[in-house]
Amino acid sequence: MDEEQDIITLVDDNGDEQLFEVLFTFKSEDFGKSYIVLYPAGAGEDEEVEMLAYIFDPEETAASTEGGLTPIEDDAEWSMVEERLNNSWMSKKTNVLVQLMTGDASVIFC
Repeated sequence: MDEEQDIITLVDDNGDEQLFEVLFTFKSEDFGKSYIVLYPAGAGEDEEVEMLAYIFDPEETAASTEGGLTPIEDDAEWSMVEERLNNSWMSKKTNVLVQLMTGDASVIFC
C-alpha cells in the first residue's frame, strides 16, 4: 500500500462514513491472502479503540477507490491476524491488550 493511502473511508450499512488509518498490511503465505488492519482516524494513544481487520487484494485496492475489503470469517485466520497484531505491537515495545471479536479487534493501550 502506498504512503498516500494511509487513511481510508469505510461506509457502514446505514450509509455513514468513517475515516480509518491503516495500521499495517501483510500477506500470509499460509492462507495465500493479504490482510489490512485499521483503526479510527484521530484516535489518541490513551484511549480504547476498536480495530478492524479485513482480507484485501492490494492490486485491486490500488486500482480502485471502492470495494476491495472482505470480512474475515475463518477462526484460524482471526487467530493468525491476532498473533500478527500482537507481534507487531510487541516489536514496537508497546504494552497492549488485544481481544479479537467477530468482525473486529479491540485494543486497549496501557
